[in-house]
Amino acid sequence: LFWHGMQFPVWYPYRFTFIVSFWMLFLGSQGITNFIVNVKPWKIFLLFFIEVGIISYVWINVKKFNYATTETLIFSATFAFLVLLLLSINSTNDRSIIKFLLLFLVAVSEMSANMIFSLNNISYLSKREFADPTTALTADSSWLHRHDSSFYRTAQIYSRTKNDGITHNLNAGAYFSSALEKNIPDFYGMIGQPDGDNYVTYSNGSLITDGLLDMKYAIAPKNNNEVTEGSSHGYPLIQTSERSDLSSYQLLKNNPRTSIYQNPYATSIGYSAGSTISKMQRLFDNPVIYQSNWLNAASSSMPGTTYFTAMNFNKVIFTNTAEKTTLTNSDFKKIDKSKDASITFEFIPTTNNSYYLTLGTSLDNDNVEFLINDRVLHNYSTFRHTTLVNVANNDKGKKISITAKFKKDNLWLNNFVLYQLDNNLVKQKLTQIKKYSWKIQDYSSTSLNGTINIAKSNQWFATTIPYNDGWKAYIDGKEVPTYKIQQTFIGFPISKGKHQVKLTFTPPYLYQGLVVSVISLMLLFIPGMVKRKVHK
Repeated sequence: LFWHGMQFPVWYPYRFTFIVSFWMLFLGSQGITNFIVNVKPWKIFLLFFIEVGIISYVWINVKKFNYATTETLIFSATFAFLVLLLLSINSTNDRSIIKFLLLFLVAVSEMSANMIFSLNNISYLSKREFADPTTALTADSSWLHRHDSSFYRTAQIYSRTKNDGITHNLNAGAYFSSALEKNIPDFYGMIGQPDGDNYVTYSNGSLITDGLLDMKYAIAPKNNNEVTEGSSHGYPLIQTSERSDLSSYQLLKNNPRTSIYQNPYATSIGYSAGSTISKMQRLFDNPVIYQSNWLNAASSSMPGTTYFTAMNFNKVIFTNTAEKTTLTNSDFKKIDKSKDASITFEFIPTTNNSYYLTLGTSLDNDNVEFLINDRVLHNYSTFRHTTLVNVANNDKGKKISITAKFKKDNLWLNNFVLYQLDNNLVKQKLTQIKKYSWKIQDYSSTSLNGTINIAKSNQWFATTIPYNDGWKAYIDGKEVPTYKIQQTFIGFPISKGKHQVKLTFTPPYLYQGLVVSVISLMLLFIPGMVKRKVHK
């Protein structure tokens, strides 16, 4: 807890035990120098009874320990016996080196065995599960950087971990950290993405969020029919969500196991927006309304302009549960608890627009399994706010079947609504925003610089950069105050005309920390230097 800055770490609470382990080994190495030659018998007996007591206690209460097993206890007892046996052998100073080497070999063997047992015990990822997506992501990232050296973000439809972006030098939309600031997962929850206290994942993007968040590229895995197991290209990658709406983008690269799409409607991480964007309020569990409000504010459109339309299902089939005319927010129970229960929803798209399904928090992987056209519907398994799932695109006249299979005796269809998106209207708005967006000319890890053309008065320079006290903004070389917009991002008013806009970032308290570090180093070294000078 002290090592983590008085904040309990999220997950891996024992991540710093190597500090304690090293300390114990260091103390042991210091103490054992007095045991190399001769050891008094009573000390050997004392150590023997301590070891027997510890191992006996764990053996009796083995079910209370996650790590301890019969196998590990036998190894522990064996190595403890060998060490005590070697220590009990008296030797002269001339032969102490032999005793030391034997102890060294036993110690190395014990630590090696402990490493193997420890890693096997905590491992929850197979070699294939690690290597396959890592190899594919490395190849996709390398190709994207060769293809485009500008600043952009990338949406992932497959992943290994939420920190793939950091690992593979991609500006991705997923992140995991014990120190994640609350406003980031709150924003993800409002736009229909899975989120938690310590993570966010951009798996359920839409045409609107892809465009406004500058997701210029999207990388998606090929399905099982395109990549078969055991082929020269490896195994199929695990898809994290349904994104049939990617067919609205340009297929840029067709790799053996993945496809890379370019989004022609991606705006920029900075754009000209109406003043209403500074007044947007939080809105949870209704991502279609929040996305509509955001697009309206960004494009200076009328506040009431709608992009999503709620749709009815053409047919609903109830299996082992009572029929109801109202589906959304209804609670369904199994009639016969010994049998499986399910509800099948069928609809036929009347247009080639994108269709999205909202899933409330009760419709996670613990309560229900969703199938789409008799295959598993890809969706992130856990979420704490209503998510938005793409279930159709460019499928006019085709029957789409979605089946909800009960995992418990009852199922609550929380916020379960089918929506049709007006693709053409969304593309029109995003194209308009892109025309008046920030053209970044140069960037680094601490600054972004570019031009923007503001066509109207009373506009805001809106960004999708998370607000932080370390950011400073400059318009035409003059510093201007920054504000938090959408409860999340950096924004500030800007006048009509063409401007040079620069954003710089300096970590808060960096210079104060440097001063403390310099003073600490001086206090550490100056007394020693004075003592050495006096000694001379």
